This record gives sequence, structure tokens and C-alpha cells, in this order.
Amino acid sequence: MSVGKFVSRFGVAAAVVAAIAVPQAGVAGAETNNELVVGGVVQPLGWPANCHTEITHYTTVAAICTNSNGGKWQAIAICFSKELNRTTYRYGNWVNRYASFAYCHGEERVTSTGINSSPDPL
Repeated sequence: MSVGKFVSRFGVAAAVVAAIAVPQAGVAGAETNNELVVGGVVQPLGWPANCHTEITHYTTVAAICTNSNGGKWQAIAICFSKELNRTTYRYGNWVNRYASFAYCHGEERVTSTGINSSPDPL
């Protein structure tokens, strides 16, 4: 079906959704939602593997994954302020290699750690 016929039959909004959702075959390295198109073949992106978090300082958390599998990860520092009697979540940068670091602010101290991970190429 041609684009013109598709638009006249289903409308412009449907054509835009179809254009975004359908991977473009033959585009080497084109990224789609949770997929990577290489040479016209759609390959799923994976979640990071072998991940762990650690408190590297009383105000710093590191998140490390040894295998990205095409995904990314982000450290989370769960910080507590005695002065404000409040818990705050602090997020590190998204990375696909090495470590992500999250930092507590001011007089906050790390009480726990966490990690976000995603197969999306973000």
C-alpha cells in the first residue's frame, strides 16, 4: 500500500505512528524501540548483566555492570538528611560501560543503594 493510500485510509496520525514503529530495513545500525537493525536484520537489545552497587564513600554510590548487552545503567543513592528528617533519591548518569556514580548533597548520607537499567539505547 502506498503512503498516499495509507494516509487517505487511516489518517495522518496513523501514518506517523506507522512510520515510527516500522524499522527501516537496510539501514545499518538504526536503532528502534528495544531493537537494533543491522544490515536489514532486527536484533533485540539486551539488559545489562553482572551488575552490582556499592557505597564508595558516605556520600557516593557506584553502579557497575560488566556486560552492557547493548543496554545502559544508572546508579541510585538513597540519601537521608538528619537535619531535614527526609529521604531523597539521587540519580547518577546513564552509562553503557565503566561505572555510574550518584552523590548525596550537603549533609545527606547514603543509607542504601539502587540501580536502574534499561535495554533501550536512550
